[in-house]
Amino acid sequence: MNYILLPPKISRSMILRRSKVYIVKGEVRVLEGALLRAEDGVKILLINGKFKKSLLNSSALIFNQGSSFKFVNLTISAADENYKIAKTADNGGVWFLGTKDNARKDRIKIRRNVKSPTSLFTGKKLSLRFLGRNDGATKKYDDIDGLSILGVDKHEWGVNSISSHYSGDDALDLTNSHISIKKLDIKNPSEDGINLSSSRLEIHNKLTISSLKNGVKDRDLFDFEADNGASYLELYKGASINIEGVFGDQLHIYSQEMPKPITRDKNERTYRFNKKLKNSALIFTIDRD
Repeated sequence: MNYILLPPKISRSMILRRSKVYIVKGEVRVLEGALLRAEDGVKILLINGKFKKSLLNSSALIFNQGSSFKFVNLTISAADENYKIAKTADNGGVWFLGTKDNARKDRIKIRRNVKSPTSLFTGKKLSLRFLGRNDGATKKYDDIDGLSILGVDKHEWGVNSISSHYSGDDALDLTNSHISIKKLDIKNPSEDGINLSSSRLEIHNKLTISSLKNGVKDRDLFDFEADNGASYLELYKGASINIEGVFGDQLHIYSQEMPKPITRDKNERTYRFNKKLKNSALIFTIDRD
């Protein structure tokens, strides 16, 4: 196997070839103005463990504000120090930073600047395996989600499908963002399936979340926050919805087909729904924690 170690900073255009496997060891940032392209079928490995020089103390792939990423089908997985695929999530995950709004999370902070070039992230399918870090992985920093999207607007986002399996914390986290996805597939996250913080997420074709009970409390399908405004999950007419897990608290649902969940605090009852929507549905919160 031909392994290529990605540099800590990517400042100019770069093409990732399908014939190689790319390694993220520590923090790798794609800088403003840089375009990263990936051929169809490219694989990237995030090395598990602690890396003191990384802002997150872990291996992380971060796309800065004003950067661009274009791919077709891409897989990003956790790996051990020998570059062997790992079935443990102990890394900093993947981060997309946009220009829509100010945002901060896990020591990553962005500020809106109208003079900065916009970000652009496009691709057919992004597959993520064992990304992120749970509470117990390190005492220095908090848990880290598998995929984090901060300050990204719809015109900056063109990824059609996301698959996030076995994330170390939440599978997908949006902060002060608004994006649209055709298909979202989440399987067995360590904590929540979808976390929205003052964000809007549109699902047009298919949503699958499997978060079966494993003894961990406060592990929900949805965790929405409204610190800087309401959070909305829009499920479009005709979308296939297959979700199973604890619904989440402090949430509201508007749907003619999806049953009303129990959303009071400390509810651990499993919610199930598996149908194609005849009408659009909306899950949201307007309440601050």
